[in-house]
Amino acid sequence: KLRNTNVFNDTFSLWYEGDLGTVNGLRLGRLQSVPVEWDEINAAWGHCCLLLHALAQACGYAFKAYRLLPRGSTSRVADAKGSYELFGPVSPIFGRYDKAQIGFLTCVAELAAFATARDRERGIDKPFDLLYKIEEDKIDGRTIKFSFNRDEKWSGALKLLLTDLKQLLGWVSSQPQ
Repeated sequence: KLRNTNVFNDTFSLWYEGDLGTVNGLRLGRLQSVPVEWDEINAAWGHCCLLLHALAQACGYAFKAYRLLPRGSTSRVADAKGSYELFGPVSPIFGRYDKAQIGFLTCVAELAAFATARDRERGIDKPFDLLYKIEEDKIDGRTIKFSFNRDEKWSGALKLLLTDLKQLLGWVSSQPQ
């Protein structure tokens, strides 16, 4: 029975609650009709950061453009210029939160490209492909930026991000040890 246990699936539950994506029951995003406190959003980002970091480590991948700093509700994303807060409350003027979210999205895209390349190397007929395409600050054409964005659009992009993250979790879990 233990051989069939997947530590990632058991530790990180990625799902949704209406129009909001959830990680371990914590909502990532907010809507006009569903106000979510920053403490909950920050904790959800902390779980996401830890998950992506662990997935990359599990398959021996090192991110190129950014570095994830999983620290619970105060997680950060760093690049060569500095580190950026993946937590709020957010000031739409300075854009540090947006840089952190874009960095996180970039890391998801990098790990997905690694998964695709690994599948091709192994001759897999249908190599890994994200359900929702990531380009710069957008996922499936929706910006992940918080600044100057409506809660509904931002939260919709985050929900798609969690779907892609769940897909990556499945890929890493299916890899031979």
